[in-house]
Amino acid sequence: MMLHIILSLIHLSYCRDIIYNHKNKENNLYFVFTTFRHGARKPLNKIDFFGNHNYSAGALTEYGKIQHLEIGRKYRKRYSHFMNIKFDKNEIYIRSSNIRRTIVSTEKELEGFFNKTISKSYFSIVKDKYSMNLYHLDSKKQKEIKQYLESCPKRNLAKNYINFYNNEIFPNIKQCHLMKNISDSGMNKFCDSIISHYYEYSYGNETNNIISKCGSNNIKKFYDFCVEYFDSFRGINNYGSYILYNFFQNIFKYMYNAIKGRSKIKMVMIGGHDKTIIQLMNFLDELHIIPRTHYPHFAFNIVIELRKYKHDFYLEFYYNDILKYNNTLEKFKSILNNSIYSNLYNYCGKLPSKSSLDEAKIINQNKKEKKDSKKNRNPIKKSLSLYINDTNENKAKNKTIQINYQTNRFKKLICILIVIVFLIELSRTLYLKQKNKIKRYIRFKENQDKISNIIQIC
Repeated sequence: MMLHIILSLIHLSYCRDIIYNHKNKENNLYFVFTTFRHGARKPLNKIDFFGNHNYSAGALTEYGKIQHLEIGRKYRKRYSHFMNIKFDKNEIYIRSSNIRRTIVSTEKELEGFFNKTISKSYFSIVKDKYSMNLYHLDSKKQKEIKQYLESCPKRNLAKNYINFYNNEIFPNIKQCHLMKNISDSGMNKFCDSIISHYYEYSYGNETNNIISKCGSNNIKKFYDFCVEYFDSFRGINNYGSYILYNFFQNIFKYMYNAIKGRSKIKMVMIGGHDKTIIQLMNFLDELHIIPRTHYPHFAFNIVIELRKYKHDFYLEFYYNDILKYNNTLEKFKSILNNSIYSNLYNYCGKLPSKSSLDEAKIINQNKKEKKDSKKNRNPIKKSLSLYINDTNENKAKNKTIQINYQTNRFKKLICILIVIVFLIELSRTLYLKQKNKIKRYIRFKENQDKISNIIQIC
């Protein structure tokens, strides 16, 4: 009985220690990564599907700004004992796409976090619109991966999107007369308009002509449909997955530097779009870490925290403040390293087309050499044939060098001639201008003399 009581007390003290660590999160937190989609925006087209004029198409709405201010304030409460509440550029690395709504969303999140406006001069802004550059720091490696995957026979650029006219999946979606005979391109515009107006209708209290055309009951149905529509075809592509694999390798460097105290950076913040967030969600889904079951709405955010419990470091993944995954750092690393994304060659199964052609050439050369060796079994003949081949190769090389030298010389001569012609024309035009000036001056003097004569006569 006494042993049972002692064991239960030990168990309670252990649980209490874990609870204490979770409550006092600043005691065991080492690093934070966060990424998010921009806040609620206006439709992307200047005239939306319903005929409304958008003078600031794609711009962040007031509600979109409030969304990120609130997220920043949550972070302020959560990490106030972990980071400096006064903005310190050495503690946080900020990255954003070069789109106004994403930059403003990042600014507002930082404003809520640090309780003051932070200039975008502290951001690392990626020039590409929705590129996976947001999740990568090495452009050279990214180009190599892209070139390799372009010739990979197993690549899958995107999942096939759903049949949005399927009445079994969406039985009530065609109740509104606007849904009849919509083309594929029109559907994209329709859904973009619906989602933007839904946020305005639900949170912005703004009146618009969707309600009068479709009715307030249908707007939620249309919104749910459009979320399914976007979710289905904005799927994974392997290029993004390989970029994300390399991205996590870079994040691990930040984490280990934070553990060992080599770097002051405590947080990496990346502002992106639905496409980039979906890529990250799909990547974790394909690794069987977190199943993706929903489309990232406006201001959707993902947070990864590195914490220490007892003697092990743990990664905690949060989707909109909900804990979705909790495991050791080493376990997560082993999952990544054992995945298909750790080795491009294993995934593709074959060499890319260019290298496979080179391989075929090498095989043909080997076959020819074997035939020649069978014909010329005499070692003296072999050596002579090799010598002849070498001399022929040298001659060919010399010929190519001479041709290249002649072409370069010819190009130089053409350039010199063009420059000479240009200079001649320039001097000619200048001379003609000067000549015209002199002629005008002479005429002016003659006219002046005539006028003075007339005045004297008068």
